[in-house]
Formats: sequence, C-alpha cells, structure tokens
Amino acid sequence: MTVLLLTIKNNAYIPDVHHNGIGVTKPNEEYEHLFNDPRISWPNGFSCGDDGMIYVTINQLHLNAVVNQGVQKTKPPFLIARFKPLAPCSVGR
Repeated sequence: MTVLLLTIKNNAYIPDVHHNGIGVTKPNEEYEHLFNDPRISWPNGFSCGDDGMIYVTINQLHLNAVVNQGVQKTKPPFLIARFKPLAPCSVGR
C-alpha cells in the first residue's frame, strides 16, 4: 500500500487530507478533485484490487494522540473505501 498510486495510464491518485477527499493528477499534469466526504478523515494508503477498484485506508492520523498533545481524538470505525479509477489499474501498481 502506498500514499500515492500511479495507474497504467499514469494517473496519480493522491490524498486530499485538507478537504477529506481524493484527487488525481493526470498525465497532462492537470489536477482533478474526484470527491470528498467527511468520512474520508485522512486518506492514507492506496492499492489496486484484483477487481479493478482502488482501495484507500482512512486512518484519522491527524486525530491521533501523538499529534494532539496526548489527547486521542480518533473515533471508530476506521474505514477502507473503494472507488473506480479513471483508467484501469493493476494489482501491484
């Protein structure tokens, strides 16, 4: 799993931690905001599934006690989201 995911068509999927979302930088270097949702609280790791979907872990890192003066602000559930990429991706990419 990686913080940035590059697909076969060179779309780079990246977390948008400031807007609770996911974005993509396309081969022409154009950035596109794909979606956001309050449940996407610090998206972190991306992976291509064998079903062709992209999976992303939602870890609430910014709410962890380590970065909040010892106060644990994370709240379960800790999620894994999935979405259809703009172009095919492959396992191991």
